[in-house]
Amino acid sequence: MEGFVKELIGDNEYGKLLRSQFLFKIVPMLNIDGVQKGNYRFSGYGCDLNRKWKTCKENNQPEIYFMRNLIK
Repeated sequence: MEGFVKELIGDNEYGKLLRSQFLFKIVPMLNIDGVQKGNYRFSGYGCDLNRKWKTCKENNQPEIYFMRNLIK
């Protein structure tokens, strides 16, 4: 990911072209509490975040709820 970001923000033709045609929102990690516990799909509360994109609630899955709103 680091190489992609460097190219994207760099002063090169590809970075300039991509920036002129797209809006990039780069989020390094949504599930920090789950990853600290060794769970990459599950939140710190044991919720499978990959299955909650359509039905997420602000209080139950704030990571997904706010990311979904950012994307919209």
